[in-house]
Amino acid sequence: MFDCEPTTAAVKPYVVAVQHILRCGAAAARRRLPLTPAPSRRPFLVKALENTLKKLLQLLEHYSAAERDKIALLFAQVFIQRVGVPPENVFTVLLNDVLVANGTTLSFVTSLFREWLRESTLDELMAVLRRGKVEDRLLEFFPQQRRSAEAFAAHFGAEGLGPLVEHSRRRFAGERAKELRAALLELLSDGAATPASATEALELLKQRKTREQSLGDEGLPEAELVGAVWEALLGGAQLAAKGGQAQALTTQLVKGVRTWAKPLSFAASSARLEADLLSRVQTACYDDMALIKSFPEIVRHMYDKDVLSEETILAWYKKGTNPKGRAVFVKDMEKFVTWLQEAEEEDSDEEPAAAVAALKV
Repeated sequence: MFDCEPTTAAVKPYVVAVQHILRCGAAAARRRLPLTPAPSRRPFLVKALENTLKKLLQLLEHYSAAERDKIALLFAQVFIQRVGVPPENVFTVLLNDVLVANGTTLSFVTSLFREWLRESTLDELMAVLRRGKVEDRLLEFFPQQRRSAEAFAAHFGAEGLGPLVEHSRRRFAGERAKELRAALLELLSDGAATPASATEALELLKQRKTREQSLGDEGLPEAELVGAVWEALLGGAQLAAKGGQAQALTTQLVKGVRTWAKPLSFAASSARLEADLLSRVQTACYDDMALIKSFPEIVRHMYDKDVLSEETILAWYKKGTNPKGRAVFVKDMEKFVTWLQEAEEEDSDEEPAAAVAALKV
């Protein structure tokens, strides 16, 4: 194989030959017998092939760049052709500290990914990497000083692997959003919001927003900050309610909304983001029967604390696009919306109390 051209057409026949040997036996392979629809493999030969592939990876730095490219083609074809080698026993070898530090691993996987996407799909590649226990560790293929989402996008984008870059951008963003939600939830004391936790949450959000903005296109969308705060409050309320009745959950959630008004307002910093938050509240109340009757109360408290504006609520009432429970929630909001529409332009001190009364009529 090392003597052939570094092309798919040149390398693939070697993989097909090995595949025949594994499934049909050497004698049958020499006679070029076709593979059966459900071929049986010889485990001891598959294991021998697995060990050979692992040795090739362990010794990658001792091969020339051209030889490593051929090995990458070989690996891609082995898994595309489903020869039978378990990915989980092979790919983790690439995380060897020496191979990663000198850039050998990155060069190799770049050739492998390029070949794979020429011959197969991104979904298939991700499935193999998932089985190989490296799907969540792609950044670890980069030397330590280059281990960032920006470096990942720059490198693979320059190599023409746009689909991989876009997939990973979403994945990296999802992981950061998940980590932010967990960090915010951790600030809650047994799930309950406190003024001190609100201050910490606001500071954390400011830091994260600055960080994400610095990443440019690689950064989290602002709506993810909104979602992180809301989901932390919702999770905290569920924890604080300790599996209690619907009223206990609503009470805890309303308390969280009022106490964390500043973090919520910071995250929902525009009309578009306010609409996103309102849609998330709608979905949460629709998905949890314990909150199905609480939507107007939660919205009213968000209005009282200047998290949601009158304009956002009225726009939702007239032409909201989230279909989940919309007909029910619109009906439940009629009295409050009527009050908003009839209220004077200059709010008086009594208006929050009037809003409460409007909901209870």
